[in-house]
Amino acid sequence: MSRYHFHVLDGTALPDHQGMELGSIDIAKAEAVKMAGEVLRDSAARGIWALKTWKLVVNGGPLPDSSPTYFTLEVSARDERGAPQ
Repeated sequence: MSRYHFHVLDGTALPDHQGMELGSIDIAKAEAVKMAGEVLRDSAARGIWALKTWKLVVNGGPLPDSSPTYFTLEVSARDERGAPQ
């Protein structure tokens, strides 16, 4: 099992100091999608239109830049009308 850390980068870094022990990279990818949905539902959805893009960076360390990145999930939004939300 490997430890995966899920860091949210949305203009500020929200590091995952604890991480999760998971059996494979595929399980970590599924967890990242689940976590992204939770973040959008619980908090980031209010500001997603202003942020344009936020990232969920997954690596093996307690800080976003403390070890090589395994993968990144990017979430973006664009108001096609150009009006602020």
